[in-house]
Order: sequence, then structure tokens, then C-alpha cells
Amino acid sequence: MQFKSLAVILGAALMVASPVFAAPATRTCGNTEVAPADVEQALSARVAAARSARTSGSTSDLAFTSASIPVYYHVITDGTNGRLTSSQINSQISVLNQGYSGTGVSFYLAGTETTVNSNWFNNVNQGTSAEAAMKNTLRKGGANALNVYTVNFTGGLLGYATFPWSYASAPKNDGIVLQWTSYPGGPISNYNQGKTLVHEVGHWVGLYHTFQGGCSSPGDYVDDTPAQGQPTQGCPTTAPDTCSGGGADDIKNYMNYSYDVCLTRFTAASVFEVINDFASGCEPLVRAPPPVCGIDAPPGSAAAALSISAAPKFQIPHTDVLPARANAAELPDATSRTFRTFGTPQLLTRGSSQSAPTPREHMRSAPPQQDSPR
Repeated sequence: MQFKSLAVILGAALMVASPVFAAPATRTCGNTEVAPADVEQALSARVAAARSARTSGSTSDLAFTSASIPVYYHVITDGTNGRLTSSQINSQISVLNQGYSGTGVSFYLAGTETTVNSNWFNNVNQGTSAEAAMKNTLRKGGANALNVYTVNFTGGLLGYATFPWSYASAPKNDGIVLQWTSYPGGPISNYNQGKTLVHEVGHWVGLYHTFQGGCSSPGDYVDDTPAQGQPTQGCPTTAPDTCSGGGADDIKNYMNYSYDVCLTRFTAASVFEVINDFASGCEPLVRAPPPVCGIDAPPGSAAAALSISAAPKFQIPHTDVLPARANAAELPDATSRTFRTFGTPQLLTRGSSQSAPTPREHMRSAPPQQDSPR
């Protein structure tokens, strides 16, 4: 997973004008990468600042335990196609929570609205005037609110999302745009278990594709995902090793390109990254400027929208290898498998004023399914 300001675009060829929806034969991804040296410089500065703050006593020795994220669901239709029922939306939120059940981060439906606008329904793609108009009109909540917009991607896409550090410069643009038929039980085979939203939220909280960077270090900046030379297509019976000697590709990782049925997990190091996007010592809000320790956020503020609980330790219900780059104070207890984060983020955080690589867009797309054999 590379540092690319995301516009993740998962592909699924959809023929919405017809009752038949074709699934993509494969998924492809066109990326513009940021130089690893630039990424490392930005990460090193952020980690050094956090560790300095911890040493000086300006952060609290508490670990993150939970965060509850409000989700605003914007259903866009052309008047005929695109409508979603409450049951379908609730089912999607349930799948999202199942995907993040090991992180301490949960999601609740804060609001749903349906908008009839044929232009937005059919013409929203990354960087278009239709996208800007839609988001500027509809976006709700503050820095910690997740806004999901469901549309019809006529170009054969499944969705795209913004990375967390882009919020500060473009708050209205923050959120996820999703192919409306990707909900659990939807009409597109192989991509209709609701896992697309789980994947896109992974980018929204700062995770990258398992195969970003290919076989070269540091790859996806997550230490317990094997190096992966190319995205997984389908759901292979035996996981390939696309980087010789790097270990079997993690075909079940939500941040891969496998079919929905194959995507079932995040690794422990990925969980570590998600946690650190939502907790930095005593700072309960990291997508916007953090409040001062010990001062409650005013009602209705962005900080109040994110419910944070603090406790001495956070349990990780995973059996994966834990992140090698954590320092000794952050490593888990061998018997309880817990660790403290001590306010030491390993990735740039949402709304951070820290220097970050220039946002660039990367797209995840797929060609329409062909009648001829692959």
C-alpha cells in the first residue's frame, strides 16, 4: 500500500440501465507513488515529535480502548435506480462493524438521506465538478464523521476514499464514495458482501493496499503483511507467493483486492495503525486539532462527536505477528497480549499539521467482464 492520497477505486463493471449487473473479471490499479524517502521523512518527524512529547510528560500514559464513529449515509438516485432500504443500509453498517471488531473502533448510523439527482448519481468521479457539488451540499458532521455517498459508477468502479491527512486542507472532500450495488446481497457477484466499504474505510483511517510498493521495502508500511508483488484476483485456493521468499500473499486481508468472500481480516499491525489514527496519548481526537488534556470537549464540537474511552490497556483479539517497529515500551505482554500506545502514532494522523507527502490520487479499477474466456 503506497502513500497515495487516495482515491481508491475498486472496480466492478455495472450495467445499471439493465437488470443484469456484470462483475469484473479482474481488478486493476493505476497508481502514482510518492518516493519512499519522502514518506519516511514525514513519518520519522511525526514519531519523533510524539516520543518527545511523551518524554516531556505532555502525553498521558493511557491507551486507547474504543471509539464510536458517526456515519452519515447519503443515498443518491436518479429517481428510479439507486434507492437503498433501511435494512440494506443497516446490513452494510453491520458488516463494517464486523470488519473492525478487533480494533476498538465501531460505527453507528447517525443519519440517512436520499437525494434525487441524476447528474450526481451517474457522473460523480474523483475530481469532477459533480463530486464537489455533491459533497459541498450534503456533507455532515465534523472531522470524525464518516460520510458515505452511494452512486452509480458508469466507468466500472466500486469506490474511492480520502486519506486522513487530506482532511485539514479539504474538509468538505473528506469521505467515501461507494458503488450503490455493493451492499450485502447486492446484484454484483463476487463484490456483494459489503466488504468494499470495509476496504475503503481502511484507507479513510490511513491504511494502504497489501501490495503497495510491490516486493520492495517498506511496501505497505505494515510490518506483518508479507511483501506482495501484485494484487490478488479472485479467491485462490492456495495463496501465491508473488515475492519470492516473502511468504504467501495475505489473500484474506481487507486491504487486498480479493473477492468479498475471501476478505476476512486485518493483521495485528494493521490494527495497531488504526488505533493510532484514533488515539495519541490523551488526545481523543486526531483528525482535527486535539483538545488540551483534561479539558472536556464542548457539546456539539468535533471532539464530542468522537466517543473515546481510556483504560490502562487495550486487548487485541488477533493472533497475528505484532508490529516489529514498536519500541520496547509498546510491545505486548507475552501472557495477556496487550500493549500500550503511549501516544506514539506510527502513521500521520487525521487533521495533523505535520508535513505530509503531497496528496496524489490513486485509482482502483477493473475492466468490464468479457464474454470471451480470460
